[in-house]
Amino acid sequence: MDNPTLRVAAVILYMLVVLAVGRALYLFLMRLKRKRTEALRAKALELGFTFQPEGWTDSRDQPLLETPLFGQGWRGQRDLPFTNLMTSSQNGLKISIFDYTYFIGGGKDTRVYRQTVGAFSKAGVHLPYFELRPAGFIDEIWDTLGHKNIHFEADPEFSRRYVLRGALDDKVIAFFTPSLRSFLESLDPHDKWHLEGNADTLVLYRFKQRTPPPELRTFYEQTTSIATSFLNLAG
Repeated sequence: MDNPTLRVAAVILYMLVVLAVGRALYLFLMRLKRKRTEALRAKALELGFTFQPEGWTDSRDQPLLETPLFGQGWRGQRDLPFTNLMTSSQNGLKISIFDYTYFIGGGKDTRVYRQTVGAFSKAGVHLPYFELRPAGFIDEIWDTLGHKNIHFEADPEFSRRYVLRGALDDKVIAFFTPSLRSFLESLDPHDKWHLEGNADTLVLYRFKQRTPPPELRTFYEQTTSIATSFLNLAG
């Protein structure tokens, strides 16, 4: 291998192999993406939704997506942040279900976060800016150190089960009435729903979980039921 010509040939061969593997992986991922899109299109039409594979074509039709989820990380140029959009209306509720992608870090340390999101908007509703998610052991530690979570002294079970944060603590505390907290405590904890709100829009999703096409109907029914009850209790 001391021959310079052989070393150059080896480097070129290595680069060609890397490029070939990279291209094969890219084509495989594109195939999976197209397969998911077509499967979701069929399910959306089955449910009576309008389907837009690349998200909103008119920003005026987009709900107010200004909650903590959409402020995370950065959005890629190759991977559109909003894809496989399904929209519908039901009893005054504007429904948008879509895949949302964002990135954390950069270079070799880039991490991709993809989840299926349900956004529900209703005229006349005024939600405070908040984030509600399942609590874990790490959250207890961070809360002890930073005291960032909102607690309800009269409802320790709610505070044990959920991490609740908002822009204005007093406004969020007043908004989460005993009846609303009781409803949220009735949800199955194994579902691990994240709920976020701002103005007239409520957002629901499971962190880093994209819904398989065969389970889209269940996702739609569950999120719509939760959103309807939540927004009704919100007045």
